[in-house]
Amino acid sequence: MWWEQGVLDGASPAMRSVLGLDGASVCATLIGVGKPLPAPLLAAMRALDPMLAVTQVKSVFAARYLCSDSELARRVITSVWQTLRPHL
Repeated sequence: MWWEQGVLDGASPAMRSVLGLDGASVCATLIGVGKPLPAPLLAAMRALDPMLAVTQVKSVFAARYLCSDSELARRVITSVWQTLRPHL
Protein backbone atom coordinates (compact mmCIF):
# COMPACT_ATOMS: atom_id res chain seq x y z
CA MET A 1 0.00 0.00 0.00
CA TRP A 2 1.24 3.49 -0.85
CA TRP A 3 0.15 6.40 1.29
CA GLU A 4 1.55 9.85 0.83
CA GLN A 5 0.21 13.11 2.05
CA GLY A 6 1.47 16.61 2.46
CA VAL A 7 0.13 19.96 3.52
CA LEU A 8 1.62 23.24 2.34
CA ASP A 9 0.45 26.64 3.48
CA GLY A 10 0.29 29.04 0.52
CA ALA A 11 2.34 31.59 2.48
CA SER A 12 4.92 29.02 3.55
CA PRO A 13 8.57 29.46 2.50
CA ALA A 14 8.35 25.87 1.15
CA MET A 15 6.21 27.20 -1.69
CA ARG A 16 9.24 29.13 -3.01
CA SER A 17 12.05 26.81 -1.87
CA VAL A 18 13.83 24.64 -4.44
CA LEU A 19 13.34 21.83 -1.90
CA GLY A 20 9.59 22.50 -1.95
CA LEU A 21 7.50 23.64 -4.90
CA ASP A 22 10.06 26.17 -6.24
CA GLY A 23 7.33 28.77 -6.85
CA ALA A 24 5.04 26.39 -8.78
CA SER A 25 1.33 26.32 -7.99
CA VAL A 26 0.63 22.93 -9.63
CA CYS A 27 2.13 19.58 -8.64
CA ALA A 28 1.10 16.49 -10.62
CA THR A 29 2.08 12.94 -9.61
CA LEU A 30 1.78 9.62 -11.43
CA ILE A 31 2.61 6.32 -9.68
CA GLY A 32 2.93 3.04 -11.54
CA VAL A 33 3.74 -0.45 -10.26
CA GLY A 34 4.92 -3.26 -12.48
CA LYS A 35 8.00 -4.66 -14.12
CA PRO A 36 11.04 -2.34 -14.00
CA LEU A 37 11.38 0.02 -16.94
CA PRO A 38 14.41 -0.09 -19.24
CA ALA A 39 16.80 2.88 -19.06
CA PRO A 40 15.96 4.15 -22.59
CA LEU A 41 12.27 4.37 -21.68
CA LEU A 42 13.06 6.35 -18.52
CA ALA A 43 15.33 8.63 -20.57
CA ALA A 44 12.56 9.20 -23.13
CA MET A 45 10.16 10.26 -20.38
CA ARG A 46 12.75 12.55 -18.77
CA ALA A 47 13.22 14.25 -22.14
CA LEU A 48 9.52 15.24 -22.28
CA ASP A 49 10.02 18.33 -20.10
CA PRO A 50 12.83 19.71 -17.92
CA MET A 51 10.46 20.13 -14.95
CA LEU A 52 9.44 16.46 -15.06
CA ALA A 53 11.08 14.20 -12.45
CA VAL A 54 11.02 10.47 -13.13
CA THR A 55 12.25 7.85 -10.67
CA GLN A 56 12.06 4.11 -10.29
CA VAL A 57 12.75 1.94 -7.24
CA LYS A 58 12.40 -1.75 -8.01
CA SER A 59 8.85 -2.15 -9.33
CA VAL A 60 7.56 1.30 -8.28
CA PHE A 61 7.70 4.12 -10.83
CA ALA A 62 6.97 7.76 -9.95
CA ALA A 63 6.67 10.84 -12.14
CA ARG A 64 6.23 14.31 -10.68
CA TYR A 65 5.70 17.55 -12.51
CA LEU A 66 5.81 21.12 -11.20
CA CYS A 67 4.46 24.14 -13.07
CA SER A 68 1.91 26.93 -12.82
CA ASP A 69 -0.45 25.69 -15.53
CA SER A 70 -2.80 22.80 -14.75
CA GLU A 71 -3.53 22.10 -18.43
CA LEU A 72 0.19 21.82 -19.17
CA ALA A 73 0.63 19.49 -16.19
CA ARG A 74 -2.20 17.32 -17.50
CA ARG A 75 -0.63 17.14 -20.99
CA VAL A 76 2.81 16.22 -19.63
CA ILE A 77 1.52 13.58 -17.20
CA THR A 78 -0.75 12.17 -19.95
CA SER A 79 2.32 11.86 -22.20
CA VAL A 80 4.13 9.99 -19.43
CA TRP A 81 1.15 7.67 -18.99
CA GLN A 82 0.94 7.01 -22.74
CA THR A 83 4.65 6.13 -22.77
CA LEU A 84 4.47 4.03 -19.61
CA ARG A 85 1.23 2.09 -20.15
CA PRO A 86 2.29 -0.19 -23.04
CA HIS A 87 5.30 -1.33 -21.02
CA LEU A 88 3.28 -2.11 -17.90
